Amino acid sequence: MSATETPVPPAVRPTDRWLVLVGALLIQTILGTVYGFSVFVKPLTAAPFGWTNSEVQWAFNLALLVFALTMIPAGRLQDKRGPRLPALIGAGLLFVAYLLTSRVDGPEDKVLWWLSYGVLGGAGIGFAYVCPIAALAKWFPDIKGLITGIAVAGFGGGAAVFGPSVSDYLNPDKGGHTLSEFFLVHAIGAGIAVLIGALLLRNPPAGYRVPSKAAAPGAAAAPKPATADADWSGMLRTSLFYLIWLMFFANAMAGLMTIGLVKSLVKDVPGMSEDLAKTAITVLSLANAGGRIMWGAVSDRLGRLNTLTVMFVLQTFAMLFMKTGLDLGVAPAYLLIALVGLNFGGNLALFPAATADAFGTKNLGMNYGFVFTAYGIGGVVGPQMAAMIKDRGLPFGLAFLIAGICVAVTIVLSLVYKQQAAKAKAAAA
Repeated sequence: MSATETPVPPAVRPTDRWLVLVGALLIQTILGTVYGFSVFVKPLTAAPFGWTNSEVQWAFNLALLVFALTMIPAGRLQDKRGPRLPALIGAGLLFVAYLLTSRVDGPEDKVLWWLSYGVLGGAGIGFAYVCPIAALAKWFPDIKGLITGIAVAGFGGGAAVFGPSVSDYLNPDKGGHTLSEFFLVHAIGAGIAVLIGALLLRNPPAGYRVPSKAAAPGAAAAPKPATADADWSGMLRTSLFYLIWLMFFANAMAGLMTIGLVKSLVKDVPGMSEDLAKTAITVLSLANAGGRIMWGAVSDRLGRLNTLTVMFVLQTFAMLFMKTGLDLGVAPAYLLIALVGLNFGGNLALFPAATADAFGTKNLGMNYGFVFTAYGIGGVVGPQMAAMIKDRGLPFGLAFLIAGICVAVTIVLSLVYKQQAAKAKAAAA
C-alpha cells in the first residue's frame, strides 16, 4: 500500500454492534436488580432476623461502594483484554455471592449478609457493569449518549420487574418462599444470564468506522475529547475530573437517598393506598430507566454539559419541593418521584458519555471507574442518611433540604466545567 492510500476499514457485519447491545442489555438488567433491594428490608427487620433498618441497609451500601471501587481494576482489565473477560469474572462472582447469601437464615448471619450480598455481590456488579458501557461507546461513537442510555436503562429497569415479583415470591399469602430459597434461584439465574451477555460482548476491530446509515437523523458528529485519550493518571491531573466527580457524587447521593426512602415517604401521602404505594416504587424504577434513554438522546443533540445543567436544575426543584408535593396528594407525589427517577437515571447515561467526551474512549473502562467512585460514596452517604432518619424518627424534609442544596451547587459546577472544558479543547487544538 502506498503512503497516499487510505487504509480500508475492516469489514463487520451489520448485526455485530447490535449483538453487543443485546449482551449489554442482558447484563445490565440483571445487575439492576440491586435497585430492588428494598424488598429485603421488611423480612430482615421482622422475626426471626430482627435487624435495624441501618443494619439491613449496610449490605446495599457495601454493594454500591464495592461496585464502584471494583470498577477501577475491572476497567483496567477491560481496556487491556476487552470486555468479555471481566464480564465473565462478574458472572462468576455474582453466582458465588448469591449462593452464599442463600445461607443467611437467622440473626447471627448479619456479617455473612454484608459480605456475601454487599462485598462479593458488589464486586460482581463492578466487574460486569463497566464492560458494556466501554464497548458500546466504541461501537456507537455517533450516538454515544443515546446508546449508553439504552444500555444502562436495563440497569434502571431491572428493579421495576424484580421488586414486585420478589415481593410476591416472598409474600406468605402468595409465594411464601424464604430468602434462602430466593437467593438460590437468583444465584443460578443471575450467573447464567450475565454469562450469556458476556459472551456477546467484544470491542470493534481497529480502524472500525460507523456506517453512515446507522447515524440517527440529526445526531451530532462524535465530539473530539477535551484531552485526547488521556490515561487515568493524566485524567487525575485535570480539573475536569474533579468537577465531574463532585457533580456525580451530589446527584447520586440525592437520588439514592430518595430510593432508600420512597416506601416510607409514600405511606403517609393523603389518599395513598397500599397498592398505590407499590405503584410509586414502579413509577420510580420506570422513570429511572426512561431517564437514561431520554437524557442520553437529548445530550447527543443539546450537548452533554447543557443537558447536565438542565437536569441539575430539575433535580434541585424536586429535592426542595419533595415534602410539599407529598403533602398535596397522590398525583403530585407520583410526579415528584418520577422526576427524581428521571433525573437520577440521566446521571448513569450522561456521566460515562461525558467522561468519554473529556478523556476519549481508549481508556474509558478505567477512567470511568475512577469517576464512578463518586457514585459509590454517594451510595453510602445517601442511603445511610435515609436509614438514620427512619431509625431516629427525624423529619424527612431535613434530608431533602440537604440534598437539594448539594444538587444546587452542581448547577454552578456544571457552568465552571463548561468553561474549563472549552479551555482544555483550545489548548489541545
